[in-house]
Amino acid sequence: MKYAHAVAACLAVASLLAPAPLAAQDYAAQKARIDAVLADPGVKDMHGGVCIVDVLASKPVYSLREAELFIPASNMKLLTTAAALDQLGADFSFQTTFALRGQDMVVIASGDPGLGDERIARKHNATIEAPFLAVVAALKKAGITVVPGDLVVDITVFDTQYFNPNWPANQRDTWYQAEVAGLNFNDNCIDLRCAPGAADGEPAIVEMSPETRYVKIINKAVTDSTRHIVRFQRHGVSNTITASGNIKARGSEFYSVPITDPPAFTMQTFVDLLARNGIGIAGKVRWERVRKPDGSPPEGLTVLYRREQNLGELVWRSNTFSQNFVAECLFKS
Repeated sequence: MKYAHAVAACLAVASLLAPAPLAAQDYAAQKARIDAVLADPGVKDMHGGVCIVDVLASKPVYSLREAELFIPASNMKLLTTAAALDQLGADFSFQTTFALRGQDMVVIASGDPGLGDERIARKHNATIEAPFLAVVAALKKAGITVVPGDLVVDITVFDTQYFNPNWPANQRDTWYQAEVAGLNFNDNCIDLRCAPGAADGEPAIVEMSPETRYVKIINKAVTDSTRHIVRFQRHGVSNTITASGNIKARGSEFYSVPITDPPAFTMQTFVDLLARNGIGIAGKVRWERVRKPDGSPPEGLTVLYRREQNLGELVWRSNTFSQNFVAECLFKS
């Protein structure tokens, strides 16, 4: 009854965003519109409730089983994204800054959940690594092949409680419970593809995206022309993942597994990509606050690339694909 619950939640959000009290004659019209939605054959057997209140007039507009309790599930994203649009503004954009400061490279995170997001990248005919490649291009243009200092990363936009203690612990290795941090990449998951080898009994081929040393894959999956069942299992809260089972010829399996410590994952992925493109970091990765007390970047930076992600596209990503991770970042923002 997912659609039925969505009807109730959508109507509730519409009332929250109403700009002014309804005129008396509008109440009957609103009731007629809602009745028509609820009479649709697609939802006639729903189990749902509706409670719409004109908050400015403190008057109920519509009620249906309003005293009953329901599990809102993913419909809460409608409330979360509505609040984000209201509080942050439709023109808001996340800005993640890559810059030079003296001998160091500085990354100032913004809590952007769209950095490296595959669906957003695809909309723009880009790869998930496109922001990192923009930094590579800027460094090469400046004639820099080695950053002589450290990689200094500011993730203080959010707290460091990446995993909500109220989430089910036995689902921690599912993509929809990915950790949430101030610096994120690829929905804080590693995407895995398993394909068959050349013949029965040979190891399956396991590929991962993004390419990174941060994740270790133990491949126990084998090619089998008679059976097809592949499993990916993370070892506790580590970043070691075992692929096991059997995969048929011409078959394939895709799976996303969340990682632990998103900022470390993001920066290792970034450093690995720099190295593949002939750019090194002489120093180490340091985590410290760089931004000013008001959250703005400090003076004296030479900006290499500033990644901007508009809020509207993130609302689309959250609500069209029911992406928990994006909604969590918007809520923290």
